[in-house]
Amino acid sequence: MISIYECLRDNTGIYLIRDEPWKSGRKHFFSRSDEPRIFVKNFNHAEFIGETLCNMKNIKCAHYFVAGVGLKKENRIVNYSDIKGKGYDIKIASSDFKDSEHTYFSVNCRTNLEPFNGLELVLGLCPSEDNKNELTEEIIKMFALDVFMGQQDRYFNNMIFSSDVMGNIHLANLYDFEISLKSTYIDSDFIYKNDLHTFKDIDSFKDFMHKYPRLREELESYLDIDLVDTAIFSYDLRNLNFPEHIAKYLKDFENDRKILIKQIIKNE
Repeated sequence: MISIYECLRDNTGIYLIRDEPWKSGRKHFFSRSDEPRIFVKNFNHAEFIGETLCNMKNIKCAHYFVAGVGLKKENRIVNYSDIKGKGYDIKIASSDFKDSEHTYFSVNCRTNLEPFNGLELVLGLCPSEDNKNELTEEIIKMFALDVFMGQQDRYFNNMIFSSDVMGNIHLANLYDFEISLKSTYIDSDFIYKNDLHTFKDIDSFKDFMHKYPRLREELESYLDIDLVDTAIFSYDLRNLNFPEHIAKYLKDFENDRKILIKQIIKNE
């Protein structure tokens, strides 16, 4: 368990906002008519690490930052030393990435609460072969990232697509990495569940890679990733202290995921 307070430095930048309840009761948001909505949630460093991995792999992702939630609409950045002990609740936040030039939607690929293969369904929405190839690449990158991180929460509401004025379909920014990077989250019945495609076992990956060999290359690229270095970088980027006591856990998690990936991409 990591507390955000053990990671804060006096000169950590804190974005000050007022807490307002969102409809779900879990998250909160702050917004003004002239600014994008800001979503606030409890600290989880998987959000930072997920964003860093996305940036490394050229995957669109929500941007997460440290926020101080108080009683006033301040909408400004201060050093932590300026607000320490003044009653602010330190959390993390992200701005709404949606813009007015795109239409955003999710695809519910479930029937009777059971997932089915919705990949062909969403690819079938593409107006051209070029767009279909682009979207396939984006989805494959998401699959590989999620497998490496042990993502357990990529259901349809955590996977948004965008459509432009020409009707081109793309995977929008990824978000919500909190149910990942933890071995106790792993579902023993599935290697990876996604509402577009479910991978129950190694054979499921073999079958998929027979049709989409690009997934093998993308998974293999994660064998070169150092998860501890990535985590440290994500903390440094936000001027936070990296909790050294989690380094061994992250390294063990990384090793387990790489063993799995090697099994998946092994040629038979």
